[in-house]
Amino acid sequence: MNQTKRIFLVLFSLSLIFLYSWVALASPVEWHSYDEGMALAKEQNKPVMIDFYADWCGYCKKLDSETYADSDVIKMSEDFINIKVDTEVQGNLAQKYGVRVLPTIVFTDSDGNEIRRVVGYKNADAFLLEMKAAIDGEGGPTEATSQTPGFGFISSLIILLLTTVIFECRMRK
Repeated sequence: MNQTKRIFLVLFSLSLIFLYSWVALASPVEWHSYDEGMALAKEQNKPVMIDFYADWCGYCKKLDSETYADSDVIKMSEDFINIKVDTEVQGNLAQKYGVRVLPTIVFTDSDGNEIRRVVGYKNADAFLLEMKAAIDGEGGPTEATSQTPGFGFISSLIILLLTTVIFECRMRK
């Protein structure tokens, strides 16, 4: 029995090492700041994928944890210079690109001219189609059905309600 436990422990350890090595091979999407990314895009003459997000955005987090973690999305992202823009910090860039809903992903050429736009969350399979369309130069925003339904209205309503509650609480003190 003691020998069996040792063999099991060795096999278990080897399988963990193999699993860790396999996961480590799928490196995540390489993100750049806006200025650095646009300079790289010009230098390498590559298209750009700009992800506009905010820390409070649930669908942005889902995009990061699910879609951008997909091995096929990671692989195709190598065909782009990938930029992340926090709209809370760089609102001027969100305004420049007309971002009104989060998440919004804008695909541009190396000069910053918009090729395609994805508004709202997309799973990996749908996002791969968007990436391919951007590479193929198929322009225009995606269909309205791909947008996060009512996201802009709902988030505005929640912010309004929270602001009212906070104001009322302060007035009562």
